[in-house]
Amino acid sequence: MELEKVKIHRIQQNGTAVSQITLDDDYNVPDYRPDIMKVLKENGELRFDEVKAANKAVWVKGSLVFHILYRCEQSDGKISCLKGEIPFQEKLNIDGLQENGEVHAAGEIEDLTVGVINSRKLSIRSLIVFHVQMDEVRDEEISYAMENEEDYEIRKENIEALQLVTAKKDTCRFKNEIILPSNKPNIRELLWKNVQLRGLESRIGEDVIQFNGELLIYILYQ
Repeated sequence: MELEKVKIHRIQQNGTAVSQITLDDDYNVPDYRPDIMKVLKENGELRFDEVKAANKAVWVKGSLVFHILYRCEQSDGKISCLKGEIPFQEKLNIDGLQENGEVHAAGEIEDLTVGVINSRKLSIRSLIVFHVQMDEVRDEEISYAMENEEDYEIRKENIEALQLVTAKKDTCRFKNEIILPSNKPNIRELLWKNVQLRGLESRIGEDVIQFNGELLIYILYQ
């Protein structure tokens, strides 16, 4: 008795891992920036430089990039800003890790605290949570028929299944100009910015997926 088989292509999750680290470092204010009197606002983002599987573990390497808006030690209350980064490297163990599999890593900044040590030095503390997932592509054979079916009793049923057409990442770069209203002064230096993606919609076209949305932009400048 021979069975007729078909191969099914699927992605299997081989394991996940979660790790939490604390970054604690001092940061010296660059010489070209004025002295700090008070921190007004701070934010941060994670930049992943390398994610790789080796020796039954996943190594995550990157940096915490932080932005700080502060008031200067001047009588006129001038506001300035600075940008810096703190590197990190974390090892996450995953049971059954396959080094030829695909690794996905993500991170969240759960806390970012900036303290003033003195007018030329800051204390940067941050709590970061990493999430790592290991996927493996597998092909499995499924029996769907047999030879000489008239000699056997066979029960068949059609089952609908999802099929992955494509999975990919892409970076879209947009360039546009914003003209300041006539009642606003000219820009000498950008101090702070906040860009939010709003109303994102997707639509499938011929050989493409189209995305529509808008960017809400807030800028503080001198």
